[in-house]
Amino acid sequence: MAGRERNNYVGILNVHGEEIVLTGTNKRKLTQEIKAELKGAHEKFPYVDFDAQILTVNQAESIKVKRTPYS
Repeated sequence: MAGRERNNYVGILNVHGEEIVLTGTNKRKLTQEIKAELKGAHEKFPYVDFDAQILTVNQAESIKVKRTPYS
């Protein structure tokens, strides 16, 4: 019987122009980590826009390739 393949997730946060990348295998735990990071960032920079997204590793690799045309 084949085991279930675990998905690896990547959380990408853009906080005050700085990109923070978190990784994990559990989407719910990763979401909690992102919320904690955003809460801490909001306390430091209350008037700054924040952007966060959770992607699978394959999606993140696709974005990375698109963002770095000189690789």
